[in-house]
Amino acid sequence: MTSVLRSLRWAPLTVLIGLWGCGGSGVKVPPLGKVQGTVTLDGQPLANASISFQPVDGKSGPSQAITDSQGKYSLTHLPGHPGATITEHTVRIIGKPADAPASQKETVPPKYNITSQLKATVKEGNNTHDFKLESK
Repeated sequence: MTSVLRSLRWAPLTVLIGLWGCGGSGVKVPPLGKVQGTVTLDGQPLANASISFQPVDGKSGPSQAITDSQGKYSLTHLPGHPGATITEHTVRIIGKPADAPASQKETVPPKYNITSQLKATVKEGNNTHDFKLESK
């Protein structure tokens, strides 16, 4: 399961880098809404967590961010393009840093990442999506 989480965490970043490396300025960027928010786990800010928004319709790539020490995040679709596609998204949050030792346990339950049922709709303009996660 650890390798699955690692793959989930870095898959969106790999896609972003790949698109950027293939002429990022020539990539057609869909309409985006700016997205920010805060992630907490059991009422405490979740620092250094990876959060990704994947469009449910699959018509565009994901947007992602890493939370800061206060659990705050701001999504990026592609380098230089803040925000997320204007549509409904499945949201995945992974608490274990990618560079953490294999022995370190994932702090966020699978219901928020591998089997995530979290959804968020991004609209034109500014969007705030806060996620209050519970470990149980």
